[in-house]
Amino acid sequence: MRLRTDDRGVTVQIGTVLLFAVLVVLLSTYQASVVPQQNEQVEFNHNQQVQSQLQDLRDGLLRTAVTGSDGSSSVALGTRYPVRAFFVNPAPPSGTLRTTPPAKVSLHNAEAVGETGDYWDGSPREFRTRGLTYDPVYHVYQNPPTTVYRNGVLYNRFDDADRVVAGQRLVRGNTISLVAVNGSLSKSSSGTASVGLRAVSPATRTVTVRNETPDDEVTLVVPTNLSAAEWEGLLESELDPSGTSRGDHVSAVEDVDGREAVRIVLEPGVYELRLAKVGVGTDVSGVEPHYATDVQGDDASVPEGGTQKVVVEVRDRYNNPVSGARVNLSLNSDEPDDTLTYLGESEDSFSNLRTDSEGRVAVQFEAGEFDGNTREEQVNVSIEDVPNSDFDAAAKENVSFDLQVYSVGGPGNGNGPGNGNEGEPGNGNTGPTISSVSIDDQSVPLPDKVRYKISWSASDPQGNVQDVTVTVTNTNTSAETTYTDQPADGEVEFEQEEEGTYNDTYEIEIVATDNSGNEACKKAVGPANGDDDETVSSC
Repeated sequence: MRLRTDDRGVTVQIGTVLLFAVLVVLLSTYQASVVPQQNEQVEFNHNQQVQSQLQDLRDGLLRTAVTGSDGSSSVALGTRYPVRAFFVNPAPPSGTLRTTPPAKVSLHNAEAVGETGDYWDGSPREFRTRGLTYDPVYHVYQNPPTTVYRNGVLYNRFDDADRVVAGQRLVRGNTISLVAVNGSLSKSSSGTASVGLRAVSPATRTVTVRNETPDDEVTLVVPTNLSAAEWEGLLESELDPSGTSRGDHVSAVEDVDGREAVRIVLEPGVYELRLAKVGVGTDVSGVEPHYATDVQGDDASVPEGGTQKVVVEVRDRYNNPVSGARVNLSLNSDEPDDTLTYLGESEDSFSNLRTDSEGRVAVQFEAGEFDGNTREEQVNVSIEDVPNSDFDAAAKENVSFDLQVYSVGGPGNGNGPGNGNEGEPGNGNTGPTISSVSIDDQSVPLPDKVRYKISWSASDPQGNVQDVTVTVTNTNTSAETTYTDQPADGEVEFEQEEEGTYNDTYEIEIVATDNSGNEACKKAVGPANGDDDETVSSC
C-alpha cells in the first residue's frame, strides 16, 4: 500500500511568513521615516513654545525693573514625545538656559543739573550686565536657533542669520531705559525650569540729562552680537539721521572697533534716564549708596525765628533710592542760636542717621533771631564722614543746602525786611517767600493721563501776599496751563489726557506776589511718570 504526500498546509504557512515579513517591513519603515517626522514636529513646536516663554521671561524682567515687584517665569527646557506602544522613541529632548558672561554697557556725555550733576557730570558711566541664552538639544530638528536675550532684545541666532522675536526698549522717544541683569544661571534639563526675578534696584527715579556740550552727543555703547545694521532695523522708528523729525532722536548707529558692541548716537537735547538692576539665578549682588542729592530746602529763604525742612536723598549707581543708608549732617553757621532738629533732638550735627524706605532723611533747620543783614548759612550732608572744614560740596557723596536767613523788623539795608533806616520797622522790601512746595505726581500710562496735585505755602513778613500764580508747561509740546489768583496757602489739581503725554517732561512754576509787586518763585522739572521725583528749586 503506497502513502500519498499532503502539502495543503504549506501555502498557509508561507502566507503567514510573508504577511509577517510585510508587517515587519511596514513597521520598520514607519519607525525609520514616520516616527522621526512626527518627532521633528514635536521638537519644532517645542521650540516655538520656548520662544514664547522666553518672551514672557523678557517681559517679566522688564516689568520687575519698573514695578519693583519680584517675580518668576517658567521655561520648558525640554519636551516629551508621544507614547508609542509598538515603536521606539529616543531620549526626551533637553535644553540649557544660562547667563552670558558679564559685559559693560556705558553712557557718555550725559550731564544733569543741580546736585545730581555731581554724579552725572558728562563722564562715562559704565554698568555691568548679562544676557540669557537658550540652547536646545534635539534629535531630529536640524540646526535649531539659539535664542538670546540681551539689552531688552530677544532674537534667534541661526548659523547664517538672526531673527528678532521682541524689539528694543533702550531708546523710546526722549527716554533712555537700561535694565542691567545680574546673577548667575545655568539650568540643563528635559523638564521645566523656574527662573526667579529679583528687583535689586527698580527704576523708581528718572533723571533728566542733556549732552555735556553742543558738540558732544549723548551716546550709548551696548554690548551685542548684532551688527550696527541690525540695530538700525531695531531702532528704525527712532532714527532721524537728518535731525528734522521732532519725535525721533537717534542720529546714528555705529559698530565699535575691537568689540562686539554698537554705539547709539543721540541728537543734542534733553533726555529722561531710567536705570534699573534685576537679579536672576544665584550670586545676585546688591547695591550700595553711591551719591546724595537734595530734595527740599536748598536756596530757601528763612525768617529769623523760623524753620525750614531740609530733605536729602541717597541713591545707588542706578539713580534709585537706598533705604537704610547712613547719613551725616552738620550745620555751618556762626549764629549760636541756629540749630538742626531731628526727631525732637536739637544739635549742630548728627551722625549715622538712616534713610527711610524712600532713601530720604529729613531734618528741620531752626533760625535764631538776630539783628543785621541777610545772612547765608549751610547745612552740609555726607554719606561718608561727618562734614568738617574739609567738606567738598562738589563731591557726589556730599550735598550742601544753602539757606538765606533774613531779619524781621531789624536794621534795614534793602537786603532784609527793613526800609533802610536803622531801628525803624520794615516796610516789606524783602518780599514774599515760598516756604514749602509739594508735588504729587499721579500720572498713569494707560490711557496717557498726566495728573499733578500741587500744593504750596507762601508768606510775607507783613502778611500782604496778594496772589499766587501756578503755571504747568509740557516742555515737549510747549502746551501751558496757568492758574491765577490763588491764595497764599493753596492747592490745585492739574490733569491732561492726551496720547503720548505720559513721561513727557513738565515744568511747574509757582510765583507768589505781594502788594508792592515783589515776587518769590519756585519751580520743579521732571517727567510725568507717576513718581514724586521732581526736585523743587528757586527760579
